[in-house]
Amino acid sequence: MKKVLLVAFLFPFVLFAQPEPVNSDHPVYFFLRKASVAGFLTGYDDAILPKSRSEIKLHLEKLREIRKDIPASLREEFDLFSEMFEVDPEKNNGLSTELLLSRSPVHLFKFKGDGFEATIDPLFDLKFHGTNDDRFTERSGFYLRYGGYARFNYREWLSAYVMAWNGNAYGSRAINGLDPVVGQKFSFRKTGINNFDGTEGGIFIEKDIFSVSIARNRLLWGENFYNRDKISASSQLFDRLSFTIKTESFSYDYTHAWLVTPQIITPGNVITGDLKSKTSKYTVQNRIAFTLSGRLRLSLWQAVIYAGRSPELGYLNPFLFWESAQRSLEDLDNSFLGVDARYRPVDGLEFTASLLFDDINFKYWTPGNFQRFNNRFAFNAGLIYIPWFAPSVAISSSYYYVRPYTFSHPGAGEDLAYLNNSYPLGLDVKPNSDMVTFRIDWQVVAPLKLSFDLKHSRHGENIYDASGQLTGNHGGSFFISTNAISKEDAYFLAGEFQNTTSAEISLHFTSGANTFIRSGFVMRKTNFNDVFPENYFYLSLSYLYF
Repeated sequence: MKKVLLVAFLFPFVLFAQPEPVNSDHPVYFFLRKASVAGFLTGYDDAILPKSRSEIKLHLEKLREIRKDIPASLREEFDLFSEMFEVDPEKNNGLSTELLLSRSPVHLFKFKGDGFEATIDPLFDLKFHGTNDDRFTERSGFYLRYGGYARFNYREWLSAYVMAWNGNAYGSRAINGLDPVVGQKFSFRKTGINNFDGTEGGIFIEKDIFSVSIARNRLLWGENFYNRDKISASSQLFDRLSFTIKTESFSYDYTHAWLVTPQIITPGNVITGDLKSKTSKYTVQNRIAFTLSGRLRLSLWQAVIYAGRSPELGYLNPFLFWESAQRSLEDLDNSFLGVDARYRPVDGLEFTASLLFDDINFKYWTPGNFQRFNNRFAFNAGLIYIPWFAPSVAISSSYYYVRPYTFSHPGAGEDLAYLNNSYPLGLDVKPNSDMVTFRIDWQVVAPLKLSFDLKHSRHGENIYDASGQLTGNHGGSFFISTNAISKEDAYFLAGEFQNTTSAEISLHFTSGANTFIRSGFVMRKTNFNDVFPENYFYLSLSYLYF
């Protein structure tokens, strides 16, 4: 095999292989969603992110064929992302010398051989944030992350990458801890030091209609673009095995993930010291989606949370009905079922709806029984509207409703709750709550987006006495399910009534294929003592899309 080593500073190239995933936070996803809602992109399903580079390039190729018919604002975005993913090589002006500002792919080192290509790049992320809230003695802080990113691609069917970084936090620990990038890290949260680290990566194989992967990266599941109810970005990354079948008429996705539970410390002796352990915990989820027409898609979803033992072969089997399987395993686990729909009645308007069952018993859906404590479910309904007269604007709204005790499980605490290391797997909205959202996104120019996001939530919190003891259980916690003090009737929003309203103005600037700048200001009002500040500002710069 003839091998060529190019140590080329700032050298652009097109990757051979395409299974490599594109970060789920990449702005290309919102552009593709808008193109789909506006009726220019058929067959696009982003209920699960990230997608492979090959699929993204396929959708961009479809849009290139009708580029002249796309409104000017969307056309400018298309040109930007075409350069990023090199869909139209004729537009590539050749060798770039701009690491931060080039719109086409640029890499620090490239290694090239017969059928493979590899790259090595630096990683960098810097964020300043703060508040004017008088409750905070130190009101500002910043952190930076730095590391490396290596990719390997073979032919058109195999990709692998590894990302590793260190981080340092400066200033207010309370402010820095508000950001999950810092606050969820073990070293910052548990040891009290201001250093933290992280890693992600995986191997990805894609052939014809099949793809498989072993990975740790950000995974999102849910029909609503900004409020994904199955798996959101609320918790830390987790390790997973995934398998996909994708055709024009249907798709099937499966993932088995290894979750994290809090560390358990058992007092030891002077010889052994304290013993550290944690409970094994997993989630298995799958989704089968059917494209019924160019405007309607329906999907079925099932999931199980199980813990305290090694992985079950029944859950490693992607082709089982797990509700029955878990009962055959002595009903030890927490299972869920869901149905989702996405419908575009006219170009420019799209509706989404998701119904999730934690405990299905339809006899409690009758008059006089709906409030029973074992009637546990959630639903999420939303819309996206892109006016034909202003295609650079996207208006979205949603309503999310969660019955009391949903996502918790009797007698298991966190072990069988819908949590990953104490953070929600789905939306960060507690049981016994609802939330209304309204959002406007304005694409000022192709690289620049201005957003306004308004949220209002209501919550029925459990009742605690002055010493912190639970005195009234109203199903308002992920961690506490039904117990001896629960009443059979669990009325929605019963308990301590809590209101939260937040408004955020944010600016998103894609300065180059590798760089992203984000800034914003958040105002938050509550009727209870909240750990979050009443106002919050931030400015971040990321290289290679952390």
